[in-house]
Amino acid sequence: MAAARLAAGLALVTLSAAPATAGPLPFPDGTYVTDPGLCRMTDRQRSDRYSDELVLMVRHIEGNRLTDGYEMVCTVLSAQVNGNSVRYRTRCNMEGRWETATGTMTRLSETSFRIGTRTFRSCGRLAR
Repeated sequence: MAAARLAAGLALVTLSAAPATAGPLPFPDGTYVTDPGLCRMTDRQRSDRYSDELVLMVRHIEGNRLTDGYEMVCTVLSAQVNGNSVRYRTRCNMEGRWETATGTMTRLSETSFRIGTRTFRSCGRLAR
């Protein structure tokens, strides 16, 4: 079950190429969400309201760290950008279990991306 949630979570991580980033992913550090209303909530509030659904709704990027604000914590080992496609390799901990996985994202802009059918936008950009 944890492996399936990890795969679903990584399948929803589409990152965009920005010129300057602190980590291997081509996006600025920050919180990315599928619904702008999530930007006004703390991680705790999102967790209390949505729990397991968060793996599909939120991404935090900080350097080489990628999380969903709930239970997925990943270290991005590498990322390759080919046009708008971003392929990345991670080592993730979900519920105390470590797994290495590869994911693909589609860059939509410097601050938005798609994973599967879900579009993630930067909370920083949405607040402007």
